[in-house]
Amino acid sequence: MVLRALWNIGSGLAQRALAKSALRPGLTLEHAAVWKARPGILDCDINLHLNNSSYLYNMELARWHFTAVNGILTNVLKKRQTFLVASQAIRYRHPIPPLKPYEVHTRLVYCDDAWLYFLQQFLCPTTGKVYAEGLARATVREGKKVVSAAALYAEIGDASALPTEMPEAVREFLRWDAASKASMEEAATGAQRELKASPPKRGLHAELTRSWNTPV
Repeated sequence: MVLRALWNIGSGLAQRALAKSALRPGLTLEHAAVWKARPGILDCDINLHLNNSSYLYNMELARWHFTAVNGILTNVLKKRQTFLVASQAIRYRHPIPPLKPYEVHTRLVYCDDAWLYFLQQFLCPTTGKVYAEGLARATVREGKKVVSAAALYAEIGDASALPTEMPEAVREFLRWDAASKASMEEAATGAQRELKASPPKRGLHAELTRSWNTPV
């Protein structure tokens, strides 16, 4: 996974270096960033189509690629900042068969002082069919300091207007996100209560077998 991420980062950096003068401003703002791929055998599941988990990883690779192309990644690395994804959601519509070319179109559809919301669509390049659509909520941190979207795009000289009107998809996503946060906190409280009442076994054997899926 790391090698594929590095490959796509390198591809984006090469594209920026070799064709910088041809790059249009407003990448992910005025027009989508396009990342191209096709499912390999290892990307597919037993149903012979792109595995569900592969979509999320493809979304990540597409984000790495476009940040390398437009220069954001270079600035982030220079300042030792960090990209963090807090939550994601995806809706599947049509399967992508093995070796079928597809594209991931990424757009920044909303941002505030702390978060960036990327809408990422999986499209067929020849028919326009939408295979799936995902939404990712991300942030950039410099230590404990939050770096805003305005600062990120200003540093690369992109004066395109940032999206300030929240789409309905983001609004509903945030409702799910809040409900999920409450559910996780409730689950953590319950698990801690159970562990306090019945402490886990100690010792080397107990530690080794914590990840074993045994019948008993």
